[in-house]
Parts: sequence; C-alpha cells; structure tokens
Amino acid sequence: MPPLFSTIRQLDPLNTHWALKLRLLRCYKQPVFQKETFGIECVFHDEEGSRIHGNIKKEEMIKRLMPILKEGQIFAIKNMVIVQNGMTYKTTQNEYKLIFSTDTNFCEVFDDTFPNFMFQFKPFSTLTIAGDVVDETTLFDVIGRLVAINSPQNKETNGRTRRLIDFVLEDTENNRLPCTLWGEFVDKMTNYLEKVDQEAIIVILQMCRAKPYKGEMRVSNVFHITNLIVNEDLKEVCEFRKGDRFYCKKCNRMDVTGNLRFKIHTRVVDHTGNAVFLLWDRECVTLIGKIAMDLRVDEKIHGFFGTYTVMKVIVDHSLMEKYCVETFESQESDVYSKLRSSEIEHTREICSSEDEVKTPQKTTTKAIISSDVLNDSTLKRSLIDEFSSTASGKKMKSTIKQEKD
Repeated sequence: MPPLFSTIRQLDPLNTHWALKLRLLRCYKQPVFQKETFGIECVFHDEEGSRIHGNIKKEEMIKRLMPILKEGQIFAIKNMVIVQNGMTYKTTQNEYKLIFSTDTNFCEVFDDTFPNFMFQFKPFSTLTIAGDVVDETTLFDVIGRLVAINSPQNKETNGRTRRLIDFVLEDTENNRLPCTLWGEFVDKMTNYLEKVDQEAIIVILQMCRAKPYKGEMRVSNVFHITNLIVNEDLKEVCEFRKGDRFYCKKCNRMDVTGNLRFKIHTRVVDHTGNAVFLLWDRECVTLIGKIAMDLRVDEKIHGFFGTYTVMKVIVDHSLMEKYCVETFESQESDVYSKLRSSEIEHTREICSSEDEVKTPQKTTTKAIISSDVLNDSTLKRSLIDEFSSTASGKKMKSTIKQEKD
C-alpha cells in the first residue's frame, strides 16, 4: 500500500494532487508593495527534515488559515500549486515553493512521533572571511550567548534614517559572531533585555543572513523574515546551556546561568603602609581594559577551578614617579628614607676598603646590617655611629701606613 503522504523531495510541478504532512517552523506577514494588504509566508519541513517555502496571498485563505497557523504545529496539506522558487532571500535551498489557493485543504494534525527540526544552526567557525564561501541570499539559523551589546543608534542609508543595534554572540567553543539588528528588531531586543534578570542571555536568530563588513563577517536580520528568540524555554536553548557551563564553588556544582565577572584581591602599598582591597567587575574592567569574558578568550583561560595566578610583578620607578607623585614626595622628606640613605652610603664606603674584606669583625657587622637594619631605629642609629667611628679609625690607620712607607 503506498504511503498516504509524499515527501518534499518527491514533488513535481506537473502534478497538483499532492498530499504532504509538514511541520510549520516559521510564519510571518509580508507587506504587499505599495498596498495596505499583506500576504502570509510559511516555511515547513517534512519527516525527513527537508524544507520548503509556502505562500498565501488570497485574502479569503488568509482569514481562514490565520487562526490555526502556529509555529511548531503539524498540518496535512492537499491540492497545492508547485512553482519555481525565485525568492531573493531564500528561506530554503529547495528549488520549488508552494502556493496555497482556495482549493488547498489545510488540516491540523497531532502526532507525537513526527520529528521536530525547527532549527538548522550554522557553526560560527564557518562564518568567517577566511572560512567557507557564504551565500548572502540563503538564510540560516544561529544560536549563542550574548557577551557584548552596544546602545541603539541611527544611521543614514539610501537617504533614510534607520535604527540599528550591534551585539556579539559567542558559541560553546569561544567563537564570536558580530550581529546587527535593524528596524523593529531593535525595540524587540531592548525589550527582551529589560525583562532578563542576571542569568546568561541565549539568543537565537532564525532565518538571518551573513554579509562581510569592514573585514569581518556579520549577521543581520532580513526584513520580516528573521525571528528573534531570547531565553525561550526551548530544547535547543537548554542544550546550549549544558554546553556552556560554569563551576559554582559555593554550591559545588556546574551552572549554566552565570555571567563571567571579575573578583580580584589587590594589595596596595604606599609610604605609610599597605592594605588589601577587593575589586569587583566595574573597577577591574576600568583597570584591565577588557571584560572578563574577553580576558578568558584572549588568554585562552578555559578552567575556572581556582585562581588565575600573577606570574610576574614589575616595579617601574619611572611610572611610579609619574603616577604616584605624592608617595615619592613624602619619601623624600621622610626621616626613615634619609636614615636609610645614610646607612647605604656608609656601607658603600666601608665595602670599598680592602681591609674591610680581611677583617672578620667588620664582615659580621655587615651581615647584621643587611638583615636587621630596617627593624629598629635605635639599632640603626647605633650602627651608624659604629660605622662612622670605624670608618674614621680606618682612615687614620691608612694614614699611618703611608707615613711608615
């Protein structure tokens, strides 16, 4: 017995008596040029996952089908017209599309066994200037975590002022994709963001297109065709979250809703002492010059089970003198600084003598200075006096030797 329904790949324009069982994955209104009316555009897939575009232009059909045309629903469709797909922006790669007339029969079907292929996500790694050749007229789907977004702005294009918003998505492999939304999608995005709490923002752009711009590949919406989905309770969003996880040390489990942020313990030192400061995200971004997610990508930091160790600290006195003038000025007038300078000068004077190296007592005194000279002011003063007298005696001794010669 032949199957009740045909598949999309079996369609032939010469036959109009086809019966198809299709799932509606995208439905949108398309304004008619220079008219106040609109048509209904639909994208379907069959049980094999093949896609085909459908078109409803008759006002009578629009009124009849609008109440039941819901994305994700399954329909049995008969008596449609098959024509060549000449769309400028193709929602499918099928060479044909369907025209629904008043003779077309639409019937909603409930079938839990029918497959669900609502999205066909394109990998970020293929959307690069150096990657595969991207067809700008064929639309596709992308999913990613929102990691950066700019404020909406206006731009003059073809004599018209258009509104846009730029943002960046990141996939589970740390690949990034610049995106731009135009027109009514700007308000949709900003409205979504106002409702989102502190959880990670997962964005799906369904039926978008790619185009090179200023040396990079950017993704944008296409008129009314594109569908913007933000943090919806979908299987695809849940699966993406599972692949983009963070470790919560406090609750000892993996989490997918967190945003990567800075938390840095910093020790600050000046001439009066030192103190430990805890710097949070805003201060760290100002100091470091990049957000935590950018640092993770740039430095290839993929683990979050511990601290990110500082490998080296460099003290540049020219920079300190430039940006910490108060500290240097205070040190110049500080008694402690003067004492230390005096000690260093006396130590250099003693070490320059050949007799100093041969004398065990003086060598012992030198060792004491190197370890304890900064600990006690009384000890410092007595040692300075001792060095002074020793130095004087040494000079006298040298003078006597010269007289004997």
